[in-house]
Amino acid sequence: MFLVVLIVLINSSQVSAFEAVPANVSDEELMKQVKNDPPDEVKISFWDLPLWIKIHHLITIAAGRTGFI
Repeated sequence: MFLVVLIVLINSSQVSAFEAVPANVSDEELMKQVKNDPPDEVKISFWDLPLWIKIHHLITIAAGRTGFI
């Protein structure tokens, strides 16, 4: 019963934690934002991640697709 009430509250239009707004940013503006990011912020690509994270991600994708089928 608690789960049903929780789902109803989450899906009601009056109770929302955030509002999703599409990003209308051009490529030039996006590149400016990326260049102006704080230098202490670390950005890495997927291939720089540890092996166990890559394996977990790939297994999760495979399991999700298998479950969907």
